Amino acid sequence: LSTVKEILLSRAIGRILSVNCDYRLSAVHGGEYFRRWHRCKEKSGGLLVHKATHHFDIINWWLDDEPAEVSAAGSRQFFGPLREKRGRRCLDCVYKSDCSFYYDLAADPLRRQLYLESEASDGYMRDVCPFSEGTDIEDTMQVCVRYGRGAILGYSLTAYNPETVMKVSLKGTEGSLEVESATGPVIVRLHNGTQQVYTVAQASGSHMGGDNRLRRMLFCGDVPDKLGQMADSRAGAMSLLIGAAANISITGDGRPVSVDELLMEMREPPAGSIIGRDKEA
Repeated sequence: LSTVKEILLSRAIGRILSVNCDYRLSAVHGGEYFRRWHRCKEKSGGLLVHKATHHFDIINWWLDDEPAEVSAAGSRQFFGPLREKRGRRCLDCVYKSDCSFYYDLAADPLRRQLYLESEASDGYMRDVCPFSEGTDIEDTMQVCVRYGRGAILGYSLTAYNPETVMKVSLKGTEGSLEVESATGPVIVRLHNGTQQVYTVAQASGSHMGGDNRLRRMLFCGDVPDKLGQMADSRAGAMSLLIGAAANISITGDGRPVSVDELLMEMREPPAGSIIGRDKEA
């Protein structure tokens, strides 16, 4: 990801005009969101908030820009009560012997202690069937984002693929850049017919070593933040607002949602609130 940022800062492909990002969650990984509390949009905001905001944050950083308008479409095509063979939970499901989504909550001692043995306390079931009733988040989403300086992002997220992969293509005034997942390679093609392939350096540790570097930037100060990777609260809000605006657009039949208008609505205190009364006083 930092290699892409370095290339963009060099203006190798000129001014960025459009971005396409196709994020494919494997059915196993994606199914996890449909068996846990994330399956309820009221609690999680759906995949466009609790998953895709990571990608929106990266793209905002690559573009060094903020979203202006968002439109989206989404539906549930695979998970939820869409297949006949389903149960309430994996633990007592009659189909568990031949279900590829079977999750054995009792197999691991830590999971058993954290979840199964704690159900009497909070009622939370960690192994809900991903095809059960009560799921209201989407598993198929398309988002279009128009940025402040004119670039347009087309973002796709599906949660039922054979493997997890992210493919990104950025098109600029001088050429294009393509990368698959965070491991690269990064391929730059220019209008003059030349092509360059950048190998992405691999580091050990969580998130390919990125977590350790960011912790050292934040807590030790011995790793310089040359690329502006440490996001502030506004950057975090902007990535979240893309997902929030997309959710609003989905419920509004794809109508565009202005990020500025959404921010204004958030700033306005609810009628009759303590904040509102204090303001009037």
